[in-house]
Amino acid sequence: MENEKLVVALEIGTSKICAAAAVFESDGHIRIEDFVEKIISPDAEILKNGIIETVAGTSDIIDELLESISANQDLDLEDININVSNPSINSTIHSGSIIRNSEGKQVVQGDIDKLVEDVRNSFDLKRDRSVLHHFPLEFSLNGNPTGAHAVGRLANNIKADFTFITSNSEPIERIYYTLQDVKSKVKAAEPSNLKIEFMLNNSIANAFALLDDVIEDKRNGVAIVDIGADLTDIVILHNNSVKSIVTIPIAGNAISQDLMSTFGLNLKKLCGCLPFAEVADSDVITVDRTNGLIDIEILLKNAITVVQWRLKEIAALVNVELQKAGFSKDNLTNGLILCGGTANMVIAKDIFNEITKIRNIRNAKYNPKINFGQFENLLKPEYSTLIGLLMPVNHSFDSRVSNRVLRHSPISVIEATKVYETRTETKAKPTPPKEKKRGIGDFFKKNIFNSDTDLNDTY
Repeated sequence: MENEKLVVALEIGTSKICAAAAVFESDGHIRIEDFVEKIISPDAEILKNGIIETVAGTSDIIDELLESISANQDLDLEDININVSNPSINSTIHSGSIIRNSEGKQVVQGDIDKLVEDVRNSFDLKRDRSVLHHFPLEFSLNGNPTGAHAVGRLANNIKADFTFITSNSEPIERIYYTLQDVKSKVKAAEPSNLKIEFMLNNSIANAFALLDDVIEDKRNGVAIVDIGADLTDIVILHNNSVKSIVTIPIAGNAISQDLMSTFGLNLKKLCGCLPFAEVADSDVITVDRTNGLIDIEILLKNAITVVQWRLKEIAALVNVELQKAGFSKDNLTNGLILCGGTANMVIAKDIFNEITKIRNIRNAKYNPKINFGQFENLLKPEYSTLIGLLMPVNHSFDSRVSNRVLRHSPISVIEATKVYETRTETKAKPTPPKEKKRGIGDFFKKNIFNSDTDLNDTY
């Protein structure tokens, strides 16, 4: 692996904790070298709404996964990239400006870097909140709007709006606190505390993994919707800029809970793969139960209806966030990308099309620079966050600025309640207001269920 850097990413989720190692090749491609995963049962309560609930259990799982990767790759593992997502994450617009002393000369990258640093320092960070990322939007030079780019133009006064992504500090503090019990994996020295190289919001990681500049998603306008277990993460990109990021506290687990409370079974995977129009009114699924319990018979259309209505609610909430950010079918030219486990449902695209009226809705497709090799399982949309976490070490997220804009505010796990100074004004985003049984083909012949738990899923 001479001249190649191996990077390790760790994703902590409600339904799974997983890690991957990848190598950056000299041509810029990424080659996945290893992958390990631990499926989390619904009653484990490792993570809830993006916040770590059980520190010791989470630390043990992380330590086991990273130990496995270190041993498999014969790797000294001292730092990782990790994800963060929770309902407190939102985006705010903040402006900054600098005056250059080089009159009559072109704006250079160093000027933009200075502006990026100054605007970060002037941001009014509220008590108990942390900055995750900040990205430039539009530039103005000498008072004249110039769009997304400034380098190479003539100006003394450079001003720009920035999108700041912030979060409550507690979820981030819990991540650091959890990692305190996970040591680095080194052979020739005493292990130290594991370090975080990049902590990325899920939406930013998804954008890294799924957007291909060849089709100009970032320029033409696209939204990525990641429907996870507890949370749905939304990011909107347009004109090469991050316009909005928001996380809503409803996702795939709500569908599972609806099915469990209605039928006593989690039929999400089954119901999400059957088009409603192709299921007859009399189609019944019979679940054979053990220990003398009576078999369960469920009308399939009833179960599919439960799934559809909850998925419609999620789509409607996403549509509200798109409209609040000023985006719709008219200015999201490249449409909407669905990822996360619930994106596996064949009905998801049609439902989002019905609710949002966006015609171009597609499932996640990974950046062609990623070589999955033997780990083709990672092509599933629920792994987009993990794959994206591998990329910031060697790939630029925004070509106008360095990946320093991805760095989050320092967090002290010793001082759990850090107080931040108030500095300058920030412009907040506006808030708007029993029949005869019959089968449906070979599907049921191939799927004989022997117990309730056989129907449970993990997304």
